[in-house]
Amino acid sequence: MAKKLVAILFLILITLPTMFSCASCFGVPYAEVEVSGNEVENSVNNYLAGGNLARIGDKLFFNYAKNSGSYGLIEISSSGSKVIRGNEPKLKSYGLRCALFEHNNLLLSRIPKSLNDDGAVGVHYYSEQEEKFKQYDGFSFLGDNGLGDRGDLYPQFAENGAMIYGCGKEQTGNVINLTVYHLAFLDSATEKFIVNAEVSEFFVSGNKVYYLTYVKDDESGKIIDLLRVYDLDSQTDILLYEFEKDNNVSHLFVCDNHLVCRVYDPGIIGERVLISDLNSDRINFKEVISDENITSTASYSPYSFRYDGIAGMNCYGHNVYIATAGGVYAYNVASGKLSKLCNVYAEECYIVDDYWVYFVGEESSLWRVAQDGSNVERIYG
Repeated sequence: MAKKLVAILFLILITLPTMFSCASCFGVPYAEVEVSGNEVENSVNNYLAGGNLARIGDKLFFNYAKNSGSYGLIEISSSGSKVIRGNEPKLKSYGLRCALFEHNNLLLSRIPKSLNDDGAVGVHYYSEQEEKFKQYDGFSFLGDNGLGDRGDLYPQFAENGAMIYGCGKEQTGNVINLTVYHLAFLDSATEKFIVNAEVSEFFVSGNKVYYLTYVKDDESGKIIDLLRVYDLDSQTDILLYEFEKDNNVSHLFVCDNHLVCRVYDPGIIGERVLISDLNSDRINFKEVISDENITSTASYSPYSFRYDGIAGMNCYGHNVYIATAGGVYAYNVASGKLSKLCNVYAEECYIVDDYWVYFVGEESSLWRVAQDGSNVERIYG
């Protein structure tokens, strides 16, 4: 009898870890998180930062992805957390802000037909009332699929009400051959080309479209990234800056009338965050931070990818927030001061209210730190 009891106890002990790991396959399933701070509009920057976190009222919506390949859209609130969609390719959350649409603060996703509740390709939003994804027909004038098959450059809005978006993506192997921008005025349901070029990123500020394209150097064959701007008012296209050969430029955005980007320089085998005041007569980039300043705080895992330096960026108000392998930084463009908010490994950062900086850490865990650097919390995963 004693032997049987020992065997049963042993069985329970070896089964418990499996039971708990299954229950937690989507992180901390019963986490109760107070979503505090005043909600702010930062949807474009949050989408460009990765599009994996959005806030609607007192709820967070988080794209959770474990190395095992399990993915899910998680709702997090003071009532706990629950999986809205699970076991599928990661969705892009995008709180679209535009008074021309009947929905505000939507979670929009361009997701495959097989994963949609209505079986349709295109742009979708999550209906809290019905607890499912529904197709959004606000872009119906663009065709049956809306923005669903028009490339990976999601729409941004100019001051004059124009919607700027990318389309016409053609791909051979892993090489994107062509991306063009469109300009669409939703009130008149018309669209036209504004830039016909190979473009990687763009950012709309006021009525200006800043974008990255490139040319190939005839002698060396190396790629030269170019920063250009299209003025919607004057309908002119101007070259602003020519980067060094083979520098890879990304994460382009405007923060408090300062142009910010991340540059990978193969010469130093590292990345830098650069910034330039748009009030100046010309673009004059200065370095904010580089990989050389960062020491990774990530735990070692032979099965997981880890960034070694600068991973992602976001901005709100006067601050540029930088997610790195050594923690989260805030750079104030007005004062020129760089502050370290925490030492936790970070890959993406999001601003959805006026108090917290949310960031994605190791194993797709979700963290937050107060914007003054206090109260570091792991809230999911």
